[in-house]
Amino acid sequence: KVDIDLEDMNEKSKMSGFLRQHPNVTYEDRTIGGSDLEFDAEVPNYEAFLQIIEELKAAFPNSIRRYTFYKSRKVMKILYFPE
Repeated sequence: KVDIDLEDMNEKSKMSGFLRQHPNVTYEDRTIGGSDLEFDAEVPNYEAFLQIIEELKAAFPNSIRRYTFYKSRKVMKILYFPE
């Protein structure tokens, strides 16, 4: 999960489009309050994550004020319907 605070809010819709097209981005969170843009990505390693961030910075220079990321340590599966 990545939270992004933007310098230029005019770039938000373009950045959202960029993220929707990226193969590793699973979805964009739409929230009220908090960061300006939030998305989740599934990557095989930390280097692949950094590559996404670098691609984002290259496509939108001077638009990102800061970003924060959260890494899940374990993914739990919840089965709502009995087999």
